[in-house]
Amino acid sequence: MTLNVNISMKPYTTREEIIERKMSLARERGSRVLRINSPLGNIMFNVLRQFDMAYGNLKGQLGEPGGISYEECSRFMDEAREITYAFSKLTKKLSRKVHHRYFIPQELSEVLKEPEQES
Repeated sequence: MTLNVNISMKPYTTREEIIERKMSLARERGSRVLRINSPLGNIMFNVLRQFDMAYGNLKGQLGEPGGISYEECSRFMDEAREITYAFSKLTKKLSRKVHHRYFIPQELSEVLKEPEQES
């Protein structure tokens, strides 16, 4: 008795192909190369990557029929800014504790300096 099993195997990606793909991505405009030093940093990076994709989609659906309203988008953006600022404050506090020099990113400094817009 013969048993025929058709197993379709996913093509194996070589280490060289992975490195080449990473180098190609690093050359793209707007890309950043980041060396992650901790398990928590790895988790945060993965969340950030997904946030960035969702944020891009948010902007694409802004004001579209069946999409996101300007008011709802504004609330998401405000919350994202608050979380970013809170994370910056935590990083500054942690850095001080371990004698690491922390620089607030210039873009965040500029956002913090912007006067509140009144409706």
